[in-house]
Amino acid sequence: MLASGGTYTATCRVRDSAGSDVTASSTFTVGNSPLSAIIAGSSRQRTIDQSVTIDAQESSDPDAVGVTTGLTFTVTWSCVAVLSASSSSSLPSSVACNATTWLSSSTPLLLAVPANSLTAGYDYTFKVTLGAATPRATSASIVVTTLAAPTFPSPKLAIDGPLIANPALPLRLITLVSTTSSSPVSGLSYQWSETQRGLVLSGNVLDGPSSTAPNLVIAPGVLVPGKTYVFVVTVTDPATPTGVTGGSASANIPIYINAAPTSGSCDYSQLSSPYGYAPWTVSCGNWSDPEGLEPLRYSFSYEVAATSASVLSIASMPSTAQVLTPFGTAASMSVVLPPGNLVIYARIADKFDAVATFAFTAVIPPPAISGSVECFVADQSSGSLSQVSRSSSAMFLVSPSFSGCSVRQLVLKIQLVLYSC
Repeated sequence: MLASGGTYTATCRVRDSAGSDVTASSTFTVGNSPLSAIIAGSSRQRTIDQSVTIDAQESSDPDAVGVTTGLTFTVTWSCVAVLSASSSSSLPSSVACNATTWLSSSTPLLLAVPANSLTAGYDYTFKVTLGAATPRATSASIVVTTLAAPTFPSPKLAIDGPLIANPALPLRLITLVSTTSSSPVSGLSYQWSETQRGLVLSGNVLDGPSSTAPNLVIAPGVLVPGKTYVFVVTVTDPATPTGVTGGSASANIPIYINAAPTSGSCDYSQLSSPYGYAPWTVSCGNWSDPEGLEPLRYSFSYEVAATSASVLSIASMPSTAQVLTPFGTAASMSVVLPPGNLVIYARIADKFDAVATFAFTAVIPPPAISGSVECFVADQSSGSLSQVSRSSSAMFLVSPSFSGCSVRQLVLKIQLVLYSC
């Protein structure tokens, strides 16, 4: 991986068949990545007799590789309090809020707001900005809605879940709840909903929603890439007496559904070789991620083709495909492919594992090799190589059975012995 902020020179040299060389060079500078601002948990409700913790300690500098102590960026907190939509209009439209008052003594990435420090009836937006006034500046915010102190204790509630989710995987949202009433947490009642896009939860979940299910698991393939969903959970204490305030709390979490890499293509070509056979190169280019979650990673597989179409339209790679390379940052690979009509699968993944699949057919001719094949295996007792068989077949290039050779022991070397007439 190239270091951020570094300047590098890339040189390409091309040699023709006569041995003449031509070189070209280009100098480039690797830019810095944006800082990553993260506030744990979700927007929440709190009664004014409850303390509030705003935790941004998961924030980081992606370029600070190897830095184990101290921060490589500045931290700035701000707070704005406006009247909640459900509050009485007789209250002031806003109240003063100074976030630096509640800075933790141990780290600038933590706010600790004591009980009875906020005013009931307001939406407090706490915002943390990393690297303010720099090109790498980024921020995150969270809203705390304050309620009057109840005559019956309300549960303390937050949602633990990802800010960016992969649509191909289950989305798991965990309710973090505690209560000071006599009711156990397991006895509380839960109600989940999605308020941004009107997603109907029933029939689209692997776990929940029900009054006894604190957590919610959305099934794979339900959420639309490139869209934001807001999930809300309300927790109610069944022991709340009739006619009193308190006994319930709500929290929400916005989640962006990660879109897979797009706009690229993949192809194959054969390398040159003086031996009558040559490996094939499968390569991909021009792929990019809509959210910029790069570098991208690539994996290549193949199977025998069942269609003559050159480029196939598929959503995912079938489980029957043979993996040639696992996911890695290389956008190309070289391999000896079996002869015949094949389907080549290239999978392109971003940093959050959203995967695009590109499939195309490849016609691979049989290798043009004359002569015999000698197979050697290791003699574990002496450490020497001993010949075990010979075959005129060249199918060892493509067949795991290594025609004419024993595969009961590890094959360490396959030697071509070419004869001329």
